[in-house]
Amino acid sequence: MSRKVPVVNTEDTAIRVRETFHDSKARKRVALPFGWPRRLTFVGKGEGVIYWSDKWKKTDTYKHKKEGPVWDVYAADTLEIVGDDYAKGQAFQITGTMPKHVSYLGKFVGLQFKTLAGKAVHLEMSKSHWAAAKIPSTGETVLFAYDDEGLQVLITGDTLDIEKDGIVG
Repeated sequence: MSRKVPVVNTEDTAIRVRETFHDSKARKRVALPFGWPRRLTFVGKGEGVIYWSDKWKKTDTYKHKKEGPVWDVYAADTLEIVGDDYAKGQAFQITGTMPKHVSYLGKFVGLQFKTLAGKAVHLEMSKSHWAAAKIPSTGETVLFAYDDEGLQVLITGDTLDIEKDGIVG
C-alpha cells in the first residue's frame, strides 16, 4: 500500500473558492506545496483563527470567530504546541483522495482552540500560510495552515465554508 495520499485535480474548484474569497480574479494557480499526511491527530475544538489578508484592505489582520456549532482541530504529528501539555485525541486516518490544488487565503497568524481537557490554547505560527480546499469526494470545505515542512493544522466544521464575505461557519 502506498504511503502517499492520492490527490485529484481540483484546480477549477480552488480557483473558484479563491476568487470568491478575494472577490477578484486569481493571478496564479496554487498546486499543493506538500503531500497530505496519512494521519492527523484531533487536538481540540476551534474557537477562532487569526490571519493576514488583503481581502478588504491592503494590509490587515483579521480574526474570525467560530459561527457554527463545531470546529474540529487536527494537528500534524510534526506540530509541536508550546508546552505540549494537552491531551491528544484519536488519530484520524486520511483514506480517500484529497485535493491537489488549494485556495490561498493569506498569511496564517494564529489559532485559538480548547483542548479535550477544556484548556484554552492560543497557537501562533507566524511563518505559515492560510488556505482552504474542498474535499473531492464530499465537497466539504477545510481550512488549514502549512509551512515549509508541510501541513500543520487542519480545521473542519459542518457549516464551514468560503463565501464572498470571507470565512463563514
